[in-house]
Amino acid sequence: MATIQSKKLSDQVKGDTWNGLEVTYSDGDGDPIDITGWSIEAEFNYACKTGTNVYGPNTTDGGITIVDATEGVFKLDVLNPLDWEIGTYYWTITTTNLDSHRHTYVKGTIKIIEV
Repeated sequence: MATIQSKKLSDQVKGDTWNGLEVTYSDGDGDPIDITGWSIEAEFNYACKTGTNVYGPNTTDGGITIVDATEGVFKLDVLNPLDWEIGTYYWTITTTNLDSHRHTYVKGTIKIIEV
């Protein structure tokens, strides 16, 4: 089973293009986990972990692309422009495997700033 990772994404300027985020789903030893057939979703909430959800990409409706399922690689797609309000956002990535087990894999923050 994978371990929850924490990651602070670099500050982004409001209105610029966000190039997304590539993630490799791996176990505690760093070995990739096959995610073939899994669903993946992300949630970005404004100001606090339970704040207003501003973005919720997933593999079903779009916004998350499986790059290499057998190697556990997926990507949160590019946002152009990134037009969220100035402030800090809390985000999580959750996976659901073929047995319908949900697991929060990555969590973190991203700050939207003005130039």
